[in-house]
Amino acid sequence: MRPAYPAHAKKVGRLVAAMSPIKRVTVVDDDVDIRDHLHVEWAMNARYNPARDTDLIEDVYFPINMDPSVRSRTSQSTMGSKIVCDATLKIDAGTFSLPPRAIMMQALEVWNRVGLPKFDIPKRARLRIDRS
Repeated sequence: MRPAYPAHAKKVGRLVAAMSPIKRVTVVDDDVDIRDHLHVEWAMNARYNPARDTDLIEDVYFPINMDPSVRSRTSQSTMGSKIVCDATLKIDAGTFSLPPRAIMMQALEVWNRVGLPKFDIPKRARLRIDRS
């Protein structure tokens, strides 16, 4: 998502948590490929401060068959919890230091021409290249 104001991402994350059985909701900026777990992990390490960017939602009811982590000794369902992680940029990080797109594409062309092993640009890198 593209947060419009401070704490917007947390608000959206809490809404998603309230409307779904998901126990962990991670909110990232629109420049992060959510289908690439390594890119999401990068966002968690680069844009997420656990003390500031975590909301813990307590006293959430889960039917016992949906979440075995809330079982009690009597096999009765107990209350669980959810977590919202805001891994969005909080300040403008500025531009990234990348060569111009034309030079990167030329390097890839040379790579392929000399017969080096096939190389596909990962989506997370392509997003950066397309912005340069």
